[in-house]
Amino acid sequence: MMPINQFDNHQNRSAEKDMAMEHASLCVLCGHNPPIKTCRKPLCMAGNSGRICMCVMPNPPSQSRAQYALGWICGCRTIQWSAVGLSLRHFAWPCPFFLFTQVNPMKILALYASPRAQGNSAQLLNVLLEEAGRLGATISRYTLNTLQLKGCQACYSCRQPGKEKQCAIKDDMQSILTDLFAADAVVLASPVYMWQMTAQARLFTDRLMPVLKPDYTSWLNGQRMLVLYTQGQPDLTRFASYFQYVNDMFAFLGFRTSEPLVFGNLRGLNDVQRQPHHFERVRQAATELVRNG
Repeated sequence: MMPINQFDNHQNRSAEKDMAMEHASLCVLCGHNPPIKTCRKPLCMAGNSGRICMCVMPNPPSQSRAQYALGWICGCRTIQWSAVGLSLRHFAWPCPFFLFTQVNPMKILALYASPRAQGNSAQLLNVLLEEAGRLGATISRYTLNTLQLKGCQACYSCRQPGKEKQCAIKDDMQSILTDLFAADAVVLASPVYMWQMTAQARLFTDRLMPVLKPDYTSWLNGQRMLVLYTQGQPDLTRFASYFQYVNDMFAFLGFRTSEPLVFGNLRGLNDVQRQPHHFERVRQAATELVRNG
């Protein structure tokens, strides 16, 4: 039975079938070849492992960002057929088996660590998060300079049985930790002050003891860590040793670290507006983050 009138024409049916077979190995959501990650759910009685990206379709509808995907199976080959909410995006030759599975959007925890409300770091982070949201990610964002955060009190409460992953200090770090453990990725944006990330950013890192178990292995589930730095220094390698130290620290804590994004020659409040290529770079970083995790 032809489920859509457009397939009544035999020539169209044949073309669709040929296209489906040609692209049988593509992600059923975005067409990425090869699919970035493998769906762990069984797809058909033949036991084949259908492949599906964790990314979402380009330009998904704003009200239902890739919540569901339907993968149609023909024998042991996946044929493209996907939907976003109720919006049909692709249809291929019908098959006897199908998959209905929920696609969970990436969860990003964004931490803005500059004392300036709308400085260069904020403007770059805004564009990165806007692009990630457009690609289907959900965002939890904190401006660290506006929060109540104390330094670690070395009480080791987070090492006590029943208090794992928790901090005894009752301040805004409580909600950050909750979102951190639930996140797939963390984006930390900070200008470089005194050869380092800001004091606000260092307060955040100082409070990460709850992510470590008593044996100093990590409670994290491999959350991605991407750090965005802005600096007045035009030489992007000037603080490279410090950036590597920060990445090593995050790796020890259990994060999967990405190469930091470093933007130079940004001394004035809105200097980034004179360098539009920086915005394109963060858009590309957002795409890479959402699609590859």
